[in-house]
Amino acid sequence: MSGIDVSLVLNVHREQDLLYPTLRSLLDTVLHAQLHEIKSELVIVADHADERTLTLLQNYDYTGFDAVRLENIEVRSLGLARNYGIEVAVGEYILTADADDLVSRNFIYELYQVHQAAQNKKIVVFPEYYHSFGDGSYVCRFYSLGQVGLYRMAGEHPYVSRFMARRADLLSVPYRDCSSGTLYAYEDYDINLRLICAGFDLLVAPDTIVFYRQRTGSIMASLGREQKLMVSNSAFFEGSEFLKLLQHRVQGAV
Repeated sequence: MSGIDVSLVLNVHREQDLLYPTLRSLLDTVLHAQLHEIKSELVIVADHADERTLTLLQNYDYTGFDAVRLENIEVRSLGLARNYGIEVAVGEYILTADADDLVSRNFIYELYQVHQAAQNKKIVVFPEYYHSFGDGSYVCRFYSLGQVGLYRMAGEHPYVSRFMARRADLLSVPYRDCSSGTLYAYEDYDINLRLICAGFDLLVAPDTIVFYRQRTGSIMASLGREQKLMVSNSAFFEGSEFLKLLQHRVQGAV
């Protein structure tokens, strides 16, 4: 047993000094979780990072984190880099993180509590709010899949890339590389659809928020956000599978 409850898999590319507030934010939620006897490790996956970013990561004072590991790789794919971090992590749960965003202090604790209350049911837990800042500004609220519905999932992605799931579950339903093409949507939409097909429910942790930084030069901007109009094909879009999912949710609501 590793003694680690939650592994924060932090994807890093070329954020440079923007890493400072992100790491402080993650430390804050780690320290809050420690008050509730939740131990967390920080798994940093630097994928094709520039020299300034790597130097910052290597020299940063990580005092306060329960455990830290830095992985320098060259897969040039957000989805595959997340898979790498999940594979080397040792925590029972995975919490995805991006290197220029911030989170609320209660983030780890509240998402972890939803998992504990679910008593080993197949779930993935998302924050309740997203506050975008930087090049664009908005606030949006997320709802559990039971309120969102499968039809909306088929037409758009009403969730985000930040969630907590069991490590074992993400090893069985890994990310796919959706970054190389000019047409397909991001890896988070794809994996969320495939998790639903695998029998997972998507839930929301109340009173939690991600502060999502939009900026020129980010990973998402470099992928050509405006051109990503379709999600990669998966079993979710097979007629027989979609009907099974609908029937299962109707039966579960009775």
